[in-house]
Amino acid sequence: AYNAGPHAVPRSLAREQPLPADLFVAAIPYGETREYAYRVLGNYARYQYMDAGAEGVTLPALELPKVEPLPANAY
Repeated sequence: AYNAGPHAVPRSLAREQPLPADLFVAAIPYGETREYAYRVLGNYARYQYMDAGAEGVTLPALELPKVEPLPANAY
C-alpha cells in the first residue's frame, strides 16, 4: 500500500490460490516493493544459515489475511 496505494493490497491478496513466499514475491508488480521483499527474504535466509547451517534455511510460512475491499473513495 505504501508504494501502490490502498487498493493494491486487497487486489493482490484476492488470488484464487495462495502462492509460496518466493513465488508471491516474484509476482509483486511493483519493482521497489519486490526488491525490498527479496532483501528481507535474503536476510532471513542469512540469519537462518548463521544459526543452523544450510539445513536450517527454509522459506517462511506465508499466511495472508483475508481483506475486505476498500471503498472506491479510499486514499
